[in-house]
Amino acid sequence: MVSQSFDAVSFFIVMLFITKSDMGLATLAVGFSAFVEAFNSMGVNVAFLQDANPTEDETHSLFWFSSGFGIFVFLLSIPLSMGISAFYGVALLLPLLLASFAKTIFVCIGEIPLQLINRRFDFHQISLTQMIATFLCSITKIVLAFLGFGAWSLVLANTLYGVISCSCSIIFSKFRPKLHFRRSECTRFMKFGIKHCVGSSIEQLNKNLHYFVIGKFCGESLLGVYRVAFEFAMTPALALFRIVNKSSFPIFAKIKSNRNLLSELFAWNQKNIAIFCAVPMVFIYYCAVDVFTLQGIPAWFEALVFIAPVLMISLLRSLSQTFPELYRACGSPERSLYIASAETLLSLLLFPLVLFLVDGSMAIRIMLGVWILLFIALLIVHYHFAKRYVNLTPFSIPRSFMYAFGYFALCFIPCEFLTHYRDALPFNPWLHLIGQVLLMSFFLWLYAKKILNISFKFKKQVAK
Repeated sequence: MVSQSFDAVSFFIVMLFITKSDMGLATLAVGFSAFVEAFNSMGVNVAFLQDANPTEDETHSLFWFSSGFGIFVFLLSIPLSMGISAFYGVALLLPLLLASFAKTIFVCIGEIPLQLINRRFDFHQISLTQMIATFLCSITKIVLAFLGFGAWSLVLANTLYGVISCSCSIIFSKFRPKLHFRRSECTRFMKFGIKHCVGSSIEQLNKNLHYFVIGKFCGESLLGVYRVAFEFAMTPALALFRIVNKSSFPIFAKIKSNRNLLSELFAWNQKNIAIFCAVPMVFIYYCAVDVFTLQGIPAWFEALVFIAPVLMISLLRSLSQTFPELYRACGSPERSLYIASAETLLSLLLFPLVLFLVDGSMAIRIMLGVWILLFIALLIVHYHFAKRYVNLTPFSIPRSFMYAFGYFALCFIPCEFLTHYRDALPFNPWLHLIGQVLLMSFFLWLYAKKILNISFKFKKQVAK
């Protein structure tokens, strides 16, 4: 959460110094980089984490395989960058893509040391790695933007994140690779890893496809405005995504043979994800105007119209992101691949169609509405797939939504009153923000203690 806060604050500071077009170009470069990064290590890193007893020799072989694969992927990305730059017709995109793709090399080198830390359940070291990398990259991003580097400030900071994460993973894991490599020792990991790799790449394509389509049909400037809205409204989902994914998978894998315990943990996960996602969502919904007003840049006010639908997508994505980790932990990564493939195909069909038929910001709003309906349909499919591994009822998914909407309903009347009479009351934006935070904090305490009767703690037996 601290890491995500660093990232969010630095992002809004960077907005003071770069143009909408720069934001759009950086979004395309980082988005394509995230897609290529999904191929990192060819999935053997996840197979290594999922495996019960990898040997020391296998660990060293996997490290060298992963490192070599990172260099191979970067070399392949060179002609890919040329093709993408020609497709969008922007010459500056080529060097931005190459700089962004370089991150993959360092990510692949650091993957096996990172999974060694994961296998020990040393989540505090993983959190420290994220905090160090995010803090240093945030400072770098701000300084470069202030010096006038434009889109380069976001791209170089993103690549630096891979360098720092790799370094911290090697230091904290205390892993010292030996000059040992046998291809045969990697084979069994590759069989599982390829399935994960394909699924992960499709998931990353799903997460960034909207950027690619908007950039092509609406141009870099409108993409930059949309990116600001999406980044702001998706903050809770992004924070939860990192936390949930990095902790859920190893724990699910550890207890996958105990269906009742796995079911209990999965249900607890969904419940608390909904609650913790709802709190910042309510804040963003009611305070977005004040945040943009305090920033004082009229050009970014265009982003406000996208906030509400993106918040709904944020909740849907947060609740759905645990399902792929469940499938992978239980040895069935192909299930997430099926759903991700369906989402990709439908998105490739519907998103360009909407943006082709409708112009401007209205087209993006309609596209977001289509995306919401698509997420709801995919959640229903997840429900049917997940029943094979955990105990679910037809009310399990609606119940998760109710935890989030219950908090929103509790805050609705006082927050609406404060927002509606913002201009009539003697409140400047800072006082309005403070008032909203105090109201939401009180209702969070009331909701948790008096209505849900929870303390946000799980039973000790699960921790053990």
